[in-house]
Amino acid sequence: MINFICDFACAKDQSRFMNATRVQVSKTGVAYVEEVQVYMTERYMQGSFDACKHVSFPAKGTRAMDALCGPWNAVTCTPKRWYNYMYDPVVNGFAPMTARFVYTNDPVDRFIPVDPRVIPCNSSVDEFTPPCTCTDCQASCPTMKRFPYS
Repeated sequence: MINFICDFACAKDQSRFMNATRVQVSKTGVAYVEEVQVYMTERYMQGSFDACKHVSFPAKGTRAMDALCGPWNAVTCTPKRWYNYMYDPVVNGFAPMTARFVYTNDPVDRFIPVDPRVIPCNSSVDEFTPPCTCTDCQASCPTMKRFPYS
């Protein structure tokens, strides 16, 4: 998710997966982007959501998605609801601008959907960083062995 946020903000190839659909001019005459269309694969949308959906929010004793998915909670949040909320300043005062997501696995005209590698929460991102713990990632939790009935 961090890589996507960085790409969204300042990737040198943004025009490959992002289309400025609304540009405004400030009072000082400087043009700025107010709305974009972002092309993203369904695989990345689902994978990034799955990697984050069980993360705990210790300060509130809830899951982070309870705060990151707007009017939906961690149980009713979906990948589309999450992305739409994160980039809609009308409902999320922290959103930098409006982003309308186009979820597609295939190129659309000149746009190639963004599809970075998704690292599952139970995998390390590098040799120095451990994977998420069982608290934040169900896939990291040990499984119970089944014993046969006698």
